Amino acid sequence: MILNLLPILIGYTGGRMVHGQRGAVVAAVATVGVIVGTDIPMFLGAMLIGPAAAWVLKQIDKVVEPRIPTGVSYEEAAVVEPLACVLNAQKLINVGEGDTVLVMGAGPIGCLHVRLARALGASKVFLADVNGGRLALSANVVKPDRAIDMSSENLEEILKDVTDGRGPSVIMTAAPAGVAQEQAIHLVQPGGRISFFGGLPKDKPLISVDSNLVHYKELILAGANGSTPAQNREALELIASGKVVVADLITNRVSLDDIQDGIQAVLSGEAIKVVVLP
Repeated sequence: MILNLLPILIGYTGGRMVHGQRGAVVAAVATVGVIVGTDIPMFLGAMLIGPAAAWVLKQIDKVVEPRIPTGVSYEEAAVVEPLACVLNAQKLINVGEGDTVLVMGAGPIGCLHVRLARALGASKVFLADVNGGRLALSANVVKPDRAIDMSSENLEEILKDVTDGRGPSVIMTAAPAGVAQEQAIHLVQPGGRISFFGGLPKDKPLISVDSNLVHYKELILAGANGSTPAQNREALELIASGKVVVADLITNRVSLDDIQDGIQAVLSGEAIKVVVLP
């Protein structure tokens, strides 16, 4: 399987070589791939290097192009894989009609969580982040019911106010921060569900959990990692149907020569999604 996930999106070139150099980077695929030797499409982040890349891209041309619906751009198709992971997480904890959802983390994944929760029927969706600039950028695009700047606002008090004192029924921790996971257990309403979506740094994988809160509030804690081929197909259908809009999440486009600028834009919070177009 082609798999080399990157922190940015790579533009699909349709098999064209870069600068005509066979031994250099032949092409980069925008999170679009296949299980080689089969006809099963997968939407994965990958950069292909060396002479073998041309052969692999030809296989992708045969399988992936007919599977991308008319009206869906390669850039939009590049968002299928992360959306499928978000879909996996929300399905695991049954996000649906009438839920009040808090998304902690206003990066690209957090934006997808906001959009998908709405598509699945959530009645209210809130977005919180400790980076006010990143929160403002993302909130301006995905329009949560309330954006909460955790660096200057009291998250707990605001959530009580906007949920009539109950707290959200679902919390998605879309950030690699242990403190967010710990806060979620305190903030979610009794009987609530929490998704630990963002993995933690390998050198800080432990959090402090009040087991009595989990016990007496009857909470459901779920991890989420990756997605299935079926979820990738469903994610593509959500994009194609317009139920989950992703085109406006792609805020920056750079060339391969400027790839470092794209990475820095993501890390700094100046961009939501960056597409690299060879």
